[in-house]
Amino acid sequence: MTNKSSDKRPMSSRYAVEVLPGGSDPVETPDDFFKLPFVMLSVAKRMSGKTCSMSQFLHILNKMGRLDRVILVSPTYENNKHYFKGLPLNEEEDVLEPTLDAADKIMRIVEEEARVYQEFHEQMKLWREIQRLIGNKGKKGGLNAPGLVDEVMQHVEKPTHKYGGRKPVVVAFFDDCQNTAAFSTKSSLSYMTIKHRHIGKTSEGSIGVSLMYACQNYTSASGGIPKTIRGNTTILCVFKNKNMKELDIIAEECSGEVDVDTFMAVHEAATEGDYSFLTIDLNRKSTHPSMFRKCWNEWITAQVVPSIDELTDVAGDDKSPEKKQTKKDKKKTTRASGDKRKRSGATPERENPFKKPVGGGPYTGNKQLAKAGRAKQKCPGPQM
Repeated sequence: MTNKSSDKRPMSSRYAVEVLPGGSDPVETPDDFFKLPFVMLSVAKRMSGKTCSMSQFLHILNKMGRLDRVILVSPTYENNKHYFKGLPLNEEEDVLEPTLDAADKIMRIVEEEARVYQEFHEQMKLWREIQRLIGNKGKKGGLNAPGLVDEVMQHVEKPTHKYGGRKPVVVAFFDDCQNTAAFSTKSSLSYMTIKHRHIGKTSEGSIGVSLMYACQNYTSASGGIPKTIRGNTTILCVFKNKNMKELDIIAEECSGEVDVDTFMAVHEAATEGDYSFLTIDLNRKSTHPSMFRKCWNEWITAQVVPSIDELTDVAGDDKSPEKKQTKKDKKKTTRASGDKRKRSGATPERENPFKKPVGGGPYTGNKQLAKAGRAKQKCPGPQM
């Protein structure tokens, strides 16, 4: 039996994936800022400035009115509390020890915020209905009983909500919690990271929670960053690191977005100077000129590292087929680079990843970066 369809549109139209309306309303941020909610991962050795930089990120959010509640999980809060002064952080309720149930406590806090939000809007709906009835007193459908209006008004107050009836922006910050029970495989940390956008359900979409992780090691024999967190990261911050093996691993895991050589060159450019770090926005806005930044406030574009010219074009720009490189091709390049390193006997520590490839190629060496003039385009928005 043949199945005849009256839809004569081409296959590309008939089977196209359509984005349906609905879901949570996105949190609006300045054009040059990051999307919310996010999962931020900052990797730096001790005394590199990761707690300082990430607390500054919270202050930036607070100044732009995009932060209502901070939940801090840290064993070192007493020594670092000056970083969090002026932020919406309740020391009694929202400073947690890195225990096995820390993630569960955070999810309960967000669920409670959702309950309060839902309850407020239900009470407002009733309050508006009462106001309508009072406004129609003496009319059909209004309140007509003598003295009832005054009695009702004595017992009915307009509901209030500490965030003015909008969904709160909640950020949970795990600071130096590696090798603690909070990062245990028995904890709910990975589950919370996967579901972070969907925690705190309401009838108008979820509240969600943004997550920030500050860690000293990207991987380790025990207590490393769970792969679930690494795979769901939307903002990756990498500080200066002399461990080439660890940088190689980070570059490999970013290979779906940027090839290894480009990552190394961009990292070198971004980490020049004290306390500087590379930021990779893995969920950038289509208007951003690059996915790379030095700290939060400087774009890194092809003017600085010419090899990223094809990666930093604004989404939607046309590219010729010859210049396109698929993720599969990038992975092949990465594997070939690794194989070549093995055959040559070079270890990651001995190899110079910024050396210009033999026979030409992208300018990735220090001299070439210097020749580019370090032309950094500053973001006009909030800065550290």
